[in-house]
Amino acid sequence: MIDIKADPTARYMAALCARAYVDPPTYGAADSAGRAHLYGDDVVFRGTDNPASMLADGDILTADTPLGKLHDGFWGAWLPLEAQLLARAPQRIAGHSEGGALAVIYAGMLCRAGTPPSIVYCFEPPRLCLDDTLRQVLEKAGVTVWATCNCIDPVPWVPPLMSFPGELAHIGRLDLAHLDPLFYHEIENVIKSLS
Repeated sequence: MIDIKADPTARYMAALCARAYVDPPTYGAADSAGRAHLYGDDVVFRGTDNPASMLADGDILTADTPLGKLHDGFWGAWLPLEAQLLARAPQRIAGHSEGGALAVIYAGMLCRAGTPPSIVYCFEPPRLCLDDTLRQVLEKAGVTVWATCNCIDPVPWVPPLMSFPGELAHIGRLDLAHLDPLFYHEIENVIKSLS
């Protein structure tokens, strides 16, 4: 079991994910499904917060990709960003929600390009793989993938027939004042659970 709470960089990267919801994207249009932010040398992907990203989340058909069979909506959100982002070689990548799925896709594509990152932080990522290809690509390149599931957040468990290419670290505790599972999905509450 990974101990993401023991890594102070995890809290820093989660804070960058929160910032990504406010700042204009460095890559991708603000109203698109795929948006990435450059903070120093770190690349951070914004999660679901507009109609285009909601449509991408709901497109659960699969696409045959260089990384195996992946969630079609997330692959489609990645493609407009691909050329610009593959020109970079960050050591750290992060994303929240849909952004977590895009972060591991980016890491896998960097591995295929011969410039793997050291680590990927995925906060409350959905599942995106229908086979084990992406996990194998990341493992072969020695990329560390850290992903969280905050208490009863349902997002890391959907879509049910797909998988995530890394181990989920369970964080947070149920607060009886907050029984809405999506409360635990909000990045601010993830950051609190990492403290």
